[in-house]
Amino acid sequence: MRKQLVTVRWPGASIAPSNKIRVCRQTRAENTGVKVLKRETNKGGNNSKEDHFLGHLQSTGPLRMAKVELRGSLKRAISYPGRLNSSRTSYDTDLTDAEWEQLAPLVPAVKPGGRPPKHSRREILNGIFYAVRSGGAWKLLPHDLPPWRTVYHYFWSWRRMGAWQQIHDRLRERVREAAGRNTKPSAAILDSQSIRTSEAGGVRGYDGGKQIRGRKRHILVDTLGLLLLVVVTAANVQDRNGAQLLLSPLAQQFRRLRLIWADGAYAGQLEAWTRGLRKWGKLRLEIVRKPKGQKGFSVLPWRWRVERTFAWLCRNRRLRCDYERLPQTTESLIYVAMIRLMTRRLVAS
Repeated sequence: MRKQLVTVRWPGASIAPSNKIRVCRQTRAENTGVKVLKRETNKGGNNSKEDHFLGHLQSTGPLRMAKVELRGSLKRAISYPGRLNSSRTSYDTDLTDAEWEQLAPLVPAVKPGGRPPKHSRREILNGIFYAVRSGGAWKLLPHDLPPWRTVYHYFWSWRRMGAWQQIHDRLRERVREAAGRNTKPSAAILDSQSIRTSEAGGVRGYDGGKQIRGRKRHILVDTLGLLLLVVVTAANVQDRNGAQLLLSPLAQQFRRLRLIWADGAYAGQLEAWTRGLRKWGKLRLEIVRKPKGQKGFSVLPWRWRVERTFAWLCRNRRLRCDYERLPQTTESLIYVAMIRLMTRRLVAS
């Protein structure tokens, strides 16, 4: 029996039927959905099955498949972009239909002109949320999500244009409104957190108090624990100096804000600096101190809310350690983590 390999081309391949060709076996190439056919010659014999298959192949419409050539060893099957079945198994980080309805009006729209985008905005966000929650590198995104270069490109471009902070601020207002609060807070809590960095480089320092070499996250949250402002600096920056960088935008933003709670690390000149930050609508920094004689841990009024926000952030493994080279990238990842949290909270409410 002499073997003969046939080259099959998609779409609309036309193969002249032959009485000597018999379908011997068909296998499926992994992750491509392309049927790889192996044919053998057979002198004589019934060819009704062969004619039926070839007729079906000739009548097939223009499928979005590429050329597939079968070699003797069948070592490789190459498939170009375009899948027959776009459905995939969902991940826990994927947006539901209700969650996507909340985010769709806020996501930057597709630019006019040019060819249509290959991947939807929803799938792009699913890839970004997966990377932040799982803690893996961009290059390790699963293959059933959009390519990692595409996902990272959108994350990077939306960071440059400030889209992440804009989406975050709009969602925060919706969450506060759903909770029966005013969209603008009147009180907030201030604190910082030191996090180790990787070998990626960039800004870093040594925090002698926490004995951590890395970066420090300064955040301001409302009484619900929702993020208002965030600044990432080297870990050797003092809390009072980092607070000045964080609170400087309050001269123009959050004009309804009147009271800020903080711990003893912010006592001193920062209190007078905060009062002079505005010409009207004065801000007041109130230090929440530990009770006298306290030993060990105890929940302090208002301060525990910002600690809970740090716990929310660290549930995302990408934020357990600072892997980024730029502090601005870490700030955007914090906004992304809070966007995912608030989207779920909106749908649940």
